[in-house]
Amino acid sequence: MQNRSVLVAFLGVAGLLLACGMAKKANECSALIDRVNSAQQETSSIQFTMDTSSDDIKKMADVFDKLSKDLAAMEISTNELKGFRDEYKTMAEKAAAATRKLAEAVDKTDATKLEEAQKELDAATDPEDKLVDKINEFCSAS
Repeated sequence: MQNRSVLVAFLGVAGLLLACGMAKKANECSALIDRVNSAQQETSSIQFTMDTSSDDIKKMADVFDKLSKDLAAMEISTNELKGFRDEYKTMAEKAAAATRKLAEAVDKTDATKLEEAQKELDAATDPEDKLVDKINEFCSAS
């Protein structure tokens, strides 16, 4: 009977720890997703056209830089979510660098550099959809 009481107490504590861990995961997922969505809203407000100024393009690079710094400062306890955060941070850093090259090419009206920078930006942001899918899948799992 005493063993049964210990087992019930253990299961109660284990359940509580599991619930706390799930809440922490949910909070960390929410914080990561909110920050990424905020940056996406900021960047989507800048439309690339033939008339886009290099200043507007630099603003986009600043958004990517801020996202990278915010993600680096974000405390995440789940190893898998840390990995996703780090992947996103690296992608934001590459996008910021490519976007700055794009702005420089616009300033110099250098079509070759513009094309190279655009390809670099496309390559930097190409993994985003798959990464977002992985984050959403991880965060929606119980």
